[in-house]
Amino acid sequence: MKNLFWFITGGALFYYLYSGSDRDFVVPQHTQVQRSGNGIHRVEFMTLFDQKRPFSAIAADNYYTVVEVYLDSCTICKRLEQGFEPFLKQRQDVMIKRVHFPESGMNFSISSQQEADELQSRIESYRVCGTPHVEIYGPDHQLVSADDCGSKQGTNFLRLWISAETGISRHLL
Repeated sequence: MKNLFWFITGGALFYYLYSGSDRDFVVPQHTQVQRSGNGIHRVEFMTLFDQKRPFSAIAADNYYTVVEVYLDSCTICKRLEQGFEPFLKQRQDVMIKRVHFPESGMNFSISSQQEADELQSRIESYRVCGTPHVEIYGPDHQLVSADDCGSKQGTNFLRLWISAETGISRHLL
């Protein structure tokens, strides 16, 4: 049983390190815009949720926008965020919107099954099944890449992009 554990763990590590997820990766073209400030903005998830705004609503006009949903306690998020500053120095045409998810979860007062169903539908519309959750939008607000339940495509895309722009190994992010 112990050998099976190590075999599975080794296989998973090999897949993570050497999977071909970067074979089709293409660095997004630079645009002509130049931002002021550091390019990182914090947004509270509950504000978006209460306003019934999707993540796409916070994409910046004419900029690539990285939406990162995170928890303060998420160590994977913190590792990924280490690459943000050098990445943003290279890419003045990128904005990062860090969407803070409440550590305590969300509390709602529900008085009917219909309200519960509507609330569940709204929550599911965000497609967040863990942190970090990354969505990347182009200057035209079109989705470039996104995580989904069961897929970390957006996070992997961002790791590859940061690595391509900064030289930081994607395995360190």
